[in-house]
Amino acid sequence: MGGNGPANWTSVVAQQLTGPAPVEIHKAATSGIGYVSQGTVGVTFLDEVPDAVSPDTRLVVVFGSRNDLGKPGDVGAAAAKVYAAVRAIAPKATLLVVGPPWINEDVPAGLAADRDAVKAAAAAAGATFVDPIADGWFAGAASNLIGADHVHPTDAGHAYMARFLLPRIQQALAAS
Repeated sequence: MGGNGPANWTSVVAQQLTGPAPVEIHKAATSGIGYVSQGTVGVTFLDEVPDAVSPDTRLVVVFGSRNDLGKPGDVGAAAAKVYAAVRAIAPKATLLVVGPPWINEDVPAGLAADRDAVKAAAAAAGATFVDPIADGWFAGAASNLIGADHVHPTDAGHAYMARFLLPRIQQALAAS
């Protein structure tokens, strides 16, 4: 629906990051995956960690995952494993965890429970947690930033998410 190439929130953030040292962003995103959801290619966030994180990584952002809604498995335990794997590879990295967003203010109970489990795992790992649901990212008029598939943000929705995430990423990089 949107967010392809330079319109993706990660690209928008990368274009706006400035500082004394260059920032390299490595995006690991696979359709449909999450903490427990294996998506279309049979991998989870945990499977992505070894290719996405290196010992000199300064910041890791883990975002999601609404893809876990209705999938069997313990999202909190799976999230804890992801964060432990990140710490094992890059112990000095700052960990920024962004919970799952939703398309409007009518958040399914299962997604709220998944968000709470991710938040608890993030706290246990010493990560900073960003809560798109509590912050109302796509509530009210902002729900029009979700595409016609009623799942994915439009290009404008990705730019909108970047506005929320840029200051959090800048703060995390400054602290790392």
